[in-house]
Amino acid sequence: MLDSCSIHGNAGDVGGGIWNGGGVGAIGAGTLTLLQSTVSGNTAETRGGGIRNEGVLTLLNSEVSGNKARSGGGIENVGNGTLTLTNSTVSGNIADSGGGIENNGRATLTNSTVSGNMAGIAAAIASVWELALTSSTVSGNTTEGGADIRVFGTDAVLTAANSLIDGDCGGFPQGTPPDIIASNGYNIESPGDTCGFGQPTDQVNVSANGLKLGPLQDNGGPTETHALGEDS
Repeated sequence: MLDSCSIHGNAGDVGGGIWNGGGVGAIGAGTLTLLQSTVSGNTAETRGGGIRNEGVLTLLNSEVSGNKARSGGGIENVGNGTLTLTNSTVSGNIADSGGGIENNGRATLTNSTVSGNMAGIAAAIASVWELALTSSTVSGNTTEGGADIRVFGTDAVLTAANSLIDGDCGGFPQGTPPDIIASNGYNIESPGDTCGFGQPTDQVNVSANGLKLGPLQDNGGPTETHALGEDS
């Protein structure tokens, strides 16, 4: 466990700040928890600018920001990797694919924020396997491909509940089966309708003026977040 630590200004080929479970034949070998910690300003030549995870990685009340890589600017979750973010923020990271998070394993975000990341060919969150969002916000990301979340591949599944996508989703396979996009309700998409949020409690096509989402800033929690404005 890393408790109240700062991992800053490192560089490498993969896992610029942290490589969890690295090494030939060591897939899934590492277990790591970050508590009230920051991973920032790190660079990877290829994958995982802030963190590359091949094992079990848990972030609680932590921040991954300002990292760079070709794939997975903030975090790259690969192989059989399990990634869990709770009360955490991934912001201001840069990559060609997965500016904030590149997920090739199982990723679960709860009460977390993915904001202000930049990506080239793919989205702020690029996922080819299992991605679950609960009470989380994806906002303010910049991508050439135009998608804040891109879910693609035959094994891809997106599950969302009580979450806000201030942007759009993309890359769903043609002839998408019903179970690849699973809304558990109370989701919001602004300004369009691309994420497949179809439950009666979901809201789509919400305008920016109707959403009234505030900037990424300190709103009193463990990391920076976007607050909803008055009359949102």
